[in-house]
Amino acid sequence: MSFARMRAIIVVGALVTCAAIFVVFALLKDHQTGGPTTRACPKDAVIADLRLPAEKDVKINLIDASGGRVSIGGIGAELQNRGFQVNIVAPEQPPVEDVAVLGYGPKGVGSAWVIQAYFHGDARNDFQLKRTDNAIDVTIGTGFRKLATISEVKGQWGQRGRPSEPPGTCANDPA
Repeated sequence: MSFARMRAIIVVGALVTCAAIFVVFALLKDHQTGGPTTRACPKDAVIADLRLPAEKDVKINLIDASGGRVSIGGIGAELQNRGFQVNIVAPEQPPVEDVAVLGYGPKGVGSAWVIQAYFHGDARNDFQLKRTDNAIDVTIGTGFRKLATISEVKGQWGQRGRPSEPPGTCANDPA
């Protein structure tokens, strides 16, 4: 056996030994509690759906409250091009000063979280505990300028983390 091969075996052996010592040390010094904790929901609790759906599974009811400042048909077409199921339900409502208002119930929490990123995180959430459907009412307000680009949406998702349960609801596991 040549000297170079022997030296390589010794170096690899030393690295494997160091890695094994490091793993054993990390396991012995670990002070984390075991696994994720979940709490059980009471039987009569309203369950919030925190799962994040694909755009194709999100139903949007689009409402114009921009005072005629934007083309609601253009916004609807753009949202449809991004994969959403869009229904323009009201041609015009009294103006709202927000960028947008997202109205949703417990079954739409994950969907509203997905849509929020398309409004740069600036849409106002209007959670309705008694609502039973999973559609999201998107009311476009006077503060609306443009939808976020795909890369801006992905950045929003990364910054905002996961959706949390709204007040008055319970969720065991969003996965």
